[in-house]
Amino acid sequence: MKKLAIAISAILATGTVYAGNEATTELQYAYGDDVQITQNTSHANPALGNDAFVYMTNTYKNDTVILQTGNENTATVSATYASRSDFDITQTGNQNTATITTETAINYRNDLDIVQQGENNTSTVYVSDGDFNDADINVRGNGNVTVAQFNGEGADSNHIKTKIVNGNSNKVTSVVNDGHANDVHVTVRNSNENTVNTTQNGDHSDAYVSVRGGSDLNNIDVTQNDGNYADVNVYWGSDNNDIDISQHNSNDAYVDVGMHSDLNEISIDQTSSGSDATVNLAYSSNNDISVWQNANDSATVTASYSNHNTVNIVQN
Repeated sequence: MKKLAIAISAILATGTVYAGNEATTELQYAYGDDVQITQNTSHANPALGNDAFVYMTNTYKNDTVILQTGNENTATVSATYASRSDFDITQTGNQNTATITTETAINYRNDLDIVQQGENNTSTVYVSDGDFNDADINVRGNGNVTVAQFNGEGADSNHIKTKIVNGNSNKVTSVVNDGHANDVHVTVRNSNENTVNTTQNGDHSDAYVSVRGGSDLNNIDVTQNDGNYADVNVYWGSDNNDIDISQHNSNDAYVDVGMHSDLNEISIDQTSSGSDATVNLAYSSNNDISVWQNANDSATVTASYSNHNTVNIVQN
């Protein structure tokens, strides 16, 4: 195994302003390479960040790690025909951008990880056609934008996991266009006024959204097409959240609100036929639940130790 390591440190010098650094690595027809790029920004002008680029084609079992500290950094990993490889980007600071892209159906069983801590950062994971890929995004801070997208009829059995912890006003978008048996997991903990959008246009996919730890005033939207499952949990004193689930044709929606989570608005809209909706309330009050269904559907709402909730079910 070959190991390629690039360590770049922009050092403060008296009277000198250093520009940002750039590191680029290109691998073709490579097996078992280990690439690590470390960029530490501490120069006189902290607004000037570093850039790291890794490009791979026809690679197998390669590990890529990009570590950046400071502000205004950019990290990009682009892989084509990659399999069983690990791509990791970690950024600490503000206004950083992280992007991981894998393309073609031969992209399979890759692990795509982004960790960002700071303010106003942007992270993107884009997978085209590949199968059995795992995308994990962990964000701490405020005003961050995260997008994870899987595209193509050949994008099957992929996994997206996004965590927003101790951050406000973040936006998380998870999209699966076409494809089969993909799943999305989104966790919002101790965070307020975040927007979470999950869209699955394929079939037999699952979406799991968890809002907990006193997370308030979040907007949660789940949109699914055919034969999918949506599970939304609001727990531990999470109030004033807006949850919308829209499903078409033979889907299941499950919403669980508990442990003193109050004043939430829950809307489930199931068109076509053959869908089920279940809403459970426990120790939670003043919630507004609305279920709209078309034909051959089932809706169940249960409540325990919960007061002053409003339930509206329409079945056509």
